[in-house]
Amino acid sequence: MSKESAELRRYEDDLYICGKGAVIMGIWCVVKGVLQIFLTSIRDMIDNVAKDEGLIPQAKAIVFIFLLIMVVLMTLAHIYSGVNAMKAARGKKYRKGYLAVSVVLIVIFLGGLPFYKIFFEDEDAVYSVIPSIITDLTTVYLLAVIIKSARKIKQLKQMREES
Repeated sequence: MSKESAELRRYEDDLYICGKGAVIMGIWCVVKGVLQIFLTSIRDMIDNVAKDEGLIPQAKAIVFIFLLIMVVLMTLAHIYSGVNAMKAARGKKYRKGYLAVSVVLIVIFLGGLPFYKIFFEDEDAVYSVIPSIITDLTTVYLLAVIIKSARKIKQLKQMREES
């Protein structure tokens, strides 16, 4: 087995494993989102804003529905990216847009990190925020490896065709 073949195999394995990880993180996104919306401080924040601003219950319901839609969209994006990465790693037909979706997810996760600062003000929430930050950074890492591996696979296959 040549060095290029071994390297190609390694990147294909990385792409497949990180694709699976992206799907798992997508499932976790649903669990985390639902728990945060209905059982934690996000619900309390919405309740406080609704009370302070005098919002009607229907407005509060619209906010909850919007948040649920966002959770579903994030989950679908994870699954789309992960499933297509796994297909690409195995040489099956895949949709090329998964790399763009991965980039968008990375931007969303990195852009959302500063907002965790709000939860550090509540001493009780600190112990649940730190694992969330670690999970988000892990997701960013998985998505970055998907992008890197896909690019390296493409480069290695082009090199193989040229020689």
